[in-house]
Amino acid sequence: MYRLDKDKVPSVIRTLGLSYQSIIANVFRSASADVCSKFFAKDMHSGMRADIEKSIKSKMDENLAAQGILIESVLMKSIQLPDGLSGSIERKPSGRTRCHADGICIARAKTGGRKNHH
Repeated sequence: MYRLDKDKVPSVIRTLGLSYQSIIANVFRSASADVCSKFFAKDMHSGMRADIEKSIKSKMDENLAAQGILIESVLMKSIQLPDGLSGSIERKPSGRTRCHADGICIARAKTGGRKNHH
């Protein structure tokens, strides 16, 4: 959420034009990419989400406040992870399953990848 500084509206329109909203969207994408790269994907779905939103807001303020665009809040309501990342998170085995899978991998490595047939 944002608003224009009432004292700078003419300046915003004169320097950025009526399409200033696309500039806000670009700054948001850049700030969110920069901030989110410092967190784990699981953090975005946890109590750290509010910290991430505050960090993005702060980054956006650095770029937009001087131009007369005031960011009031950043709300991350829907997070879409890249397909490969979300798939690997969904496929990640639990600790017990992983040990079982690792045991199978070790056993296959010792037998040259062949399954033991008893």
